Amino acid sequence: RHGYGTWVGDKFKYEGNFSYGIINGQGTRSWINGDKYVGEFVGGEREGQGTYTYANGDKYVGEFVGGKKEGQGTYTHANGDKYIGDWKNNFKHGQGTLTYANGDKYIGEWNSDLKHGQGTFISEGFFPWSKTTKQVGIWEYNQKVKGYTTKKAVDSGMLGWPLTVTVGGGQGFNWKHNWKGNPLQEAQEIPGNIDYDLWLGPAPLKPYTNDRTS
Repeated sequence: RHGYGTWVGDKFKYEGNFSYGIINGQGTRSWINGDKYVGEFVGGEREGQGTYTYANGDKYVGEFVGGKKEGQGTYTHANGDKYIGDWKNNFKHGQGTLTYANGDKYIGEWNSDLKHGQGTFISEGFFPWSKTTKQVGIWEYNQKVKGYTTKKAVDSGMLGWPLTVTVGGGQGFNWKHNWKGNPLQEAQEIPGNIDYDLWLGPAPLKPYTNDRTS
């Protein structure tokens, strides 16, 4: 076989380019289990850019080396999770971002499919007012071993104490902690180094003032 052709085997079908009897160049290979690869081949192996679609609905689009995912690529799970980043030997390895279907996100380093190294995990939460919690630090085998979360930052005083917490629908109660000042001050411009909504949550009735963060 040399040039463009079709090869039907016991467990797969290939349609594409051949070079002296070997699958080589651009082609499509589909398996009886429902998997399908469309992309580049070298010496019969997936090599270069390609798209591998799994029978369960998962899909990988990116680079291959020696038949394995390696280099830059995007893996989209059927459940909505998506990873964009580095791969090595079929594993997430290096820098990458995993965005979960529920909106949570991990941005950082990976080792053999595990969060490992410097990274940030962002949890969007269920309610709008509790939408973001950050965990920043060092990860080892999917566990954060060093660093902080936004809650710890607030508790330590790094971001100041919240002025007022109201619990309940129409009534609730107000709570203040270690704060003195005028609660009716005019709003001030939020400094660029403070994520005021991340700390307090959306609070149109409690706009930023210096007293609220110092």
